[in-house]
Order: sequence, then C-alpha cells, then structure tokens
Amino acid sequence: MKRALLALLFCVVFLQGHGIAATQQMPTKADFYISPTGNDNWSGALAAVNADHSDGPFATLQRARDAVRKQKRQKPDKDLLVLIRDGVYPQLSLFRPKKPCIGPLHGTG
Repeated sequence: MKRALLALLFCVVFLQGHGIAATQQMPTKADFYISPTGNDNWSGALAAVNADHSDGPFATLQRARDAVRKQKRQKPDKDLLVLIRDGVYPQLSLFRPKKPCIGPLHGTG
C-alpha cells in the first residue's frame, strides 16, 4: 500500500513538473472509455450510454485493461487511448498494469 501511494505521488509530481495542467486540451476521441455508469458487458467504445442502453463505456479498470491487451495482441504497434471519467470505481481485485504508464495522465469530467 505504501509503495502504491509513493508511485501515485511520484506520477502527480512528475506530471506537474512537465507542465500538465487541468486546463490543457483533452482528447475527445479514445479507443476505450470507462465510467462509473458503464457496464463491463458493453464494448467500451462509446463515451456515454447509447439511447437504448445496449452499449457504452466500461465500468472497471480491469475490463479496460483486458480490452487493451486484446487489441495489442491484434495490433501490437497501435497506440491506444483509454479515457476515464471522474468518479468512484470500486476495486474488485488488485490492479497492477504489467508496464508502468508511459503517457500523460488526464482526468475527464
């Protein structure tokens, strides 16, 4: 737990030191989306729930991780973007990416 908090603090300090600001233009198109109102049975390809509530964003980080892994197996050289909506995400299991984040982290509203 202590190690995870230190890693998070490092990421925050690192990003602040590199001029990442809340006012920076956010990407509007992503490969996958995560939202507290999402559903892990959906495609994750839509930023919001569609009109008939049959598709929309994922609900968990784990489901997005699995989708990214699947895409990377099919297209290893493709860069992927996952946008995470602000909110509370219950942690069902330990979430540890195999590789550290290598791109900037942005929250969405």
